[in-house]
Amino acid sequence: MLESGGWLLAETPSAAHARWCEHTHTLWASERWGWVLRGLGCEVAYAWNPAAEIGLVVPVFRVGPVRVAHLGFPFVEPRIAEQIDVESACRLGRVVGAVVMRAVEARCDAPAADATASLPDAWIENIDAWHAAPGRKLRKDLAYARRGAAALSIEDGLPPTEAYRLYLLTVGRHGGRARYNAAYFHRLSALCHVDRRMVARCYRDRAGDVVAFAIGVRNEDSAYYLHAAANVMARGTGISDLLLEHLAARAREWGCRRFDLMASPESQPGLIAFKRKWGNRFGFSVTRDHACTPLGGVLTVLMRARRAATSTPRWLLRE
Repeated sequence: MLESGGWLLAETPSAAHARWCEHTHTLWASERWGWVLRGLGCEVAYAWNPAAEIGLVVPVFRVGPVRVAHLGFPFVEPRIAEQIDVESACRLGRVVGAVVMRAVEARCDAPAADATASLPDAWIENIDAWHAAPGRKLRKDLAYARRGAAALSIEDGLPPTEAYRLYLLTVGRHGGRARYNAAYFHRLSALCHVDRRMVARCYRDRAGDVVAFAIGVRNEDSAYYLHAAANVMARGTGISDLLLEHLAARAREWGCRRFDLMASPESQPGLIAFKRKWGNRFGFSVTRDHACTPLGGVLTVLMRARRAATSTPRWLLRE
């Protein structure tokens, strides 16, 4: 175990770290989540601050010859981010041999001038109150989806091979880059079977093929819309609304305060509009890259310059 500025780092979480994850329903700092991330081919360290009693998973990805660490993954919860200054983050990065420490913070009020990226985010705050009075358009769309999905069968759980295929088709349709591999989906599927902080559901057509799926996660007092995909036929039925309705219901059963629909690329306005239909709060997911070494300093300047060459569309700044 290594020590850095009040943080203890190890290849496995300490007993106190593990107890905290269990007690606070924190999946994204747990050993099980680290096991899922290792499916992406990264190294994983666990950081524990005994004074503050907070923990993190710190995955380290190799990007070409460069090692990039993440302060939590897919992001760090806002209340934890508030307790970690830049120097502490950089010290953690140096301990794990990274040149850059990436910190992604969700549910920010506005884009940040020093950010590598600021992506539109939407979430449901006070999910119980929201559930009592959903919008008229949402009620209408759910009724339409129930009629359209009548011929499809529902299955709880995640068939990993078919889900990964749908994920690739969705990424390709939007001209994006596949960030996740088959091993990651297989580990997600396995975790859905054994961890109460995860939920997955899929729909099959009459031929037995998976046409849509969605995965939700509980982390502390928030639930998250982690992954979802649907083929062209299923999208036309409005099935994405039914999947999201199921995850939102599970979030309420978990006793969560909010349901975060997670950030979306600016290049997918349709997806952003879909999430805004469900959300009642809107903001940004802000990514900051901190230099841990002189090489990291050069890389972060280049990344920010690249980001500065584009600007957040004005329509995204409106609620």
